[in-house]
Amino acid sequence: MRARTRRRHPAPVLERLVPVPGAPGPRGPVDDLVGCDPGGAPVRVALGAGAVRTLLLFLSTGCDGCRPFWPAAEGDPVALGLGAGDRVVVVARDPGREDGAMLARLAGTGCVVMSSAAWDRHRVSGPPFYVLVGPVGQGVVTEGVAVAVAQVAEDVRRATEAG
Repeated sequence: MRARTRRRHPAPVLERLVPVPGAPGPRGPVDDLVGCDPGGAPVRVALGAGAVRTLLLFLSTGCDGCRPFWPAAEGDPVALGLGAGDRVVVVARDPGREDGAMLARLAGTGCVVMSSAAWDRHRVSGPPFYVLVGPVGQGVVTEGVAVAVAQVAEDVRRATEAG
């Protein structure tokens, strides 16, 4: 009997597939986040010049990996590596792709913006994902796949200290 040999394929280059911490998207001004709240009311979150540091958490109601991020998004921003004056914004896809009532329940008092355009602009292919936008028009500071709350907090702290 002849042994079967297994063909080896080279490992994919992840930088092309998923942005990684320390390799943020394009620098420069970031457009304000525009969409609606879970109830359908228009929302605009300032991210440009004069805005505070903002952690955008791209989450979905149907995402099991997103579960630990819902309470973190509603709670103290310091738990996610931010300063006391910084903010966390959950970004979900547009109505019709997400259940607004469920988003409202999951997010509690946290800020939620439904905006598929933001997912496209930040090249988010799936949740959970995060993008840290710096203050005073600094642009994207870091971004990446959100694996765990502690990992995101450490990535945010590291990027904030470096920048």
